[in-house]
Amino acid sequence: MTAILHHALDHHKAGRLEDALRLYCHVLEGDPDNPNALNLGGVLQKLARHDDVIEAYRRILALDANHATARHMLAALTGENTDASPPDYVASLFDDFAPRFEDKLVAALDYRIPERMRETVETIFDGLPEGSRPPFRHALDLGCGSGLVGPLFRDLVDCLYGVDLSEKMIDAARAKGVYDDLAVGEMVSHLATLKPDDLDLVLAADVFVYVGDLAPVFAGIARCIAPGGLFVFSVERLPSGDFLLRPTGRYAQSDPYVRDRAAAAGFEVVRCDDVVVRTENDAPIDGYLYWLRRTAVE
Repeated sequence: MTAILHHALDHHKAGRLEDALRLYCHVLEGDPDNPNALNLGGVLQKLARHDDVIEAYRRILALDANHATARHMLAALTGENTDASPPDYVASLFDDFAPRFEDKLVAALDYRIPERMRETVETIFDGLPEGSRPPFRHALDLGCGSGLVGPLFRDLVDCLYGVDLSEKMIDAARAKGVYDDLAVGEMVSHLATLKPDDLDLVLAADVFVYVGDLAPVFAGIARCIAPGGLFVFSVERLPSGDFLLRPTGRYAQSDPYVRDRAAAAGFEVVRCDDVVVRTENDAPIDGYLYWLRRTAVE
C-alpha cells in the first residue's frame, strides 16, 4: 500500500487528479481508515466534488479531531466563518508547497503583488514628510514565504527581517541572500517579541488571505512600528460584510472593515489600489493593495 500511496501523491502533485483519485480509492478499499489515503480530500476539491470532499474531511476528523487541514477546510466548505487559519495548517501547506511554490504562484497563477508594491513605492514616498522617507532603518517582511518581496525592497532598507510559519519557505528565502535575519513563527506571536517602535516599514504580501480577523495582527504591528512608519499589504476583496472564509480556504476582507481596523490600531490610509491578487481557474481574484501610515502617538 505504501508504494501505491507514493504514486498517488506523485500524480496529485503533478496535477493528474483522476489518476491520483483512483489510487487513493484503491488504498481505501482495503484500508477505509487510512489517514494518508483520506488526503484525497484535496483532489476531490480540485475536481469540484463538493459532497465527497466534505465527507472525506469528516472521516479524517473522526480519526483525528485535531487534524488542522481537515478542520480548516471543513469549516471553509460548510460556511463556518473562523477568525484565522490554524498555524499547523498553514505551516504544513507551505512546507509541502515550497519546492514548487514560485513556479506555481508566479508562472501559473500570475501573482504580481510584490511588483505592484514596489511600483507604487515612489508615489507613496513623494507624499510623505522628509523624516518618513527611505532609507528605512528596520523593515519586516511579514509572512515572507520564499522571499519574493525582499529583493524588491532591499535597496530601501538598512536591515531587512522576515518571518514565516513554514520552515521550508524560510529556507528558500534564506537562499536568496537578501535578508539580515529570518525566523520561523506565527506572526502575532513574533511581533510580540519585537521592541516597541523598532520598525519603520512592514510588508505583508498575500499574507492576510490566511487571517480573517485583522485586529490582533494590526495591533501587534502598531506596537512595533514607529510613528510615521509605513505598512503595506494586500487582501482579497469582499464586497460586503467584514471578513469571510471562502471555500478555497482563504479569507477575504471588505474595504470598510480594513479601514475600520486600521483606524482602531492607529493607522491612516495613505493609498488603496484595486488589484488582481492572482488568477484561479483562469479567473482573476480581485483584491486591494493598501499603504498605511502609523499616526503620531499623542
